[in-house]
Amino acid sequence: MGTEWWDVEELDELPVLLELIKVKKTYVIGKRKLEVIRDVSFKMYDGEFIAILGPSGCGKSTLLRIIAGLEKPTSGQILFMNKPIEGISPRIAMVFQSPALLPWLTALENVSLVLEARGMDKKTSMEIARRYLSLVGLAGFENSYPRELSGGMKQRVSIARALAVSPQLLLLDEAFSQLDPLTAESLRSEILDLWRMGVAGIRGIILVTHAVDEAVFMTDRIIVLSSRPTTVVKEVVIDLPRPRNRRSKRFLEILDEVYEYIS
Repeated sequence: MGTEWWDVEELDELPVLLELIKVKKTYVIGKRKLEVIRDVSFKMYDGEFIAILGPSGCGKSTLLRIIAGLEKPTSGQILFMNKPIEGISPRIAMVFQSPALLPWLTALENVSLVLEARGMDKKTSMEIARRYLSLVGLAGFENSYPRELSGGMKQRVSIARALAVSPQLLLLDEAFSQLDPLTAESLRSEILDLWRMGVAGIRGIILVTHAVDEAVFMTDRIIVLSSRPTTVVKEVVIDLPRPRNRRSKRFLEILDEVYEYIS
């Protein structure tokens, strides 16, 4: 399903998958108001993989949680497939920075649990969980408990759990930031391969990251945010075919361009 790369002029011809319209978020702490997100608007198109990038503490993860339906915006609107997001949607799945697995359940049980919670019978949920664990490279580790798995393996379980529910929108909240460099690189490649294969019927992916190189390497377009209270500074289309060469002249040019907007 994932594209090789987007042509800037083609974007407006594609169906809109997600639209943020003047989204704002303010927290009230005692008598003080903390404005985190001031005014964020952008569109995400069907079949697109985008990154949300910005300075540390600017509200990237808060924005992703609002898209996931885990938090409500103070004002503004988010449309998913032309309908307002009101609470948690079964069509949106999220992978967090930390795996957040239940320690008393095996890898297989951690994945199947979300399917059973949606009313699926145990046998079918186990079969689907086993299939997705295999897809993320964990065949043979189905009966392992989280304490028996490495950090990268636990994050693979989290990804399998997110994919198993067949989401149309997958949200990745700094999903690779706590992994060692080699494991992180392996998982990035696996996500891209699964995306391009059209696994689980995913129609779009949003990656929140503070790593510019990761955003340019993985995604079709980068939404650059300002410092808090955050607004959209720039949208950068990554006009590079995949697989991408990090040492190519164009890759380095885009890298420099994005760094300039962030700074």
